[in-house]
Amino acid sequence: MSRADLDLIIDTIYDAASGEGSWFTFGDRLANLARAQKVSLNLKRPDGGYDNISLREDEAWPDYASYYHKIDPFRGSIAKGQLALEGVGQFGRDIVPDEEFLRSEYYADFASRYGHRHSITARFGQGDAAMIGVLRNEAAGDFGPEDLRLMQRVLPHLRRGLRLFQSFNTLAEPLLYQAALDASPLATFLVDGALQLRFANLAATRLCGEAGGAMRLTRQGSMAADGMRLDLGDRLDAARLRALVVGVVNGGAGGSMQLRPCCEAEKGRSQIALLVSPVPARYATPEGQEAPSGRAPGVAMIVARKLVMQASPSEALLISIFHLSPGEAAVGVALLGGASAEEVAARRGVATDTVRRQIRLLLEKSGARNLRDFERIVATLAVMGG
Repeated sequence: MSRADLDLIIDTIYDAASGEGSWFTFGDRLANLARAQKVSLNLKRPDGGYDNISLREDEAWPDYASYYHKIDPFRGSIAKGQLALEGVGQFGRDIVPDEEFLRSEYYADFASRYGHRHSITARFGQGDAAMIGVLRNEAAGDFGPEDLRLMQRVLPHLRRGLRLFQSFNTLAEPLLYQAALDASPLATFLVDGALQLRFANLAATRLCGEAGGAMRLTRQGSMAADGMRLDLGDRLDAARLRALVVGVVNGGAGGSMQLRPCCEAEKGRSQIALLVSPVPARYATPEGQEAPSGRAPGVAMIVARKLVMQASPSEALLISIFHLSPGEAAVGVALLGGASAEEVAARRGVATDTVRRQIRLLLEKSGARNLRDFERIVATLAVMGG
């Protein structure tokens, strides 16, 4: 796989996310690069059904959407939390063992009929809100480490692209260029690698005015013609945001972060979460100019959103998202409030070792590296419906 092949796939994602291109083209190109028969990218609708956005016409999809998704062992494993990490690909055989898969009704009556023998699968969003399956038939053979490495390079961009697509695709009519961003209720900035402002919509300027010192737009010089820069009140936050933006400018997929209060006066206010991603070239093109395809070079998109401050997150929400037990969810809520394992154990009347075991389980199920990472994941779930 050449760098040009990978760049073409990634550019196709951002073209599709902006409405300038097609998810069908993405599916075709990824299938070709992965030597697969098809790529199935399906999104869950509010009514609980599914739309497949990457298949032009597929005789298998009506059968799947009407019945077989209910007995799909891969979707069932995801519902049980066996694919905990969002946007990380796994071989099908590691999600559902081959012996179990080949014995299933799903394989006997559906997958074998349509040549769905081997797969690499990943999920996005909460539970099975969005799933991708790269599928091969028996004759094509199983996927190997090189195929998985390809997917791990594509999936971060697909995750960002789907978030952009689902956010800006909610506008009543498709709008051209930056008018789409202007019309969005999401606070959106376009910046270069030095955080110099290329664009900010009305929601973004309003948010800066409400954010106190945590986030502001400042002029770079004394002249009216001098450009504006996006500044953060906390020095460490500013360095982290700069690193995410520079990563995007250099071809990366970006990431998310939560701003810390910049002073005592800011503590207790609604905090702000940021999502940094590449920019579909369509959105960075001034009105009246022809938009190129792919990603805009040298620029990153920052979407900011206030997080609603609550005394504690809902235990039901943690159970729903991460498939925690009620006890694990209760421990997670208590720890997010800053308590130690010992304090939580005393409050709940259980042994400290019990709480520590529950902590290990909630970290494993949520895909968090540590409790700080768990707090970050929970805080940024709200960003762009993430």
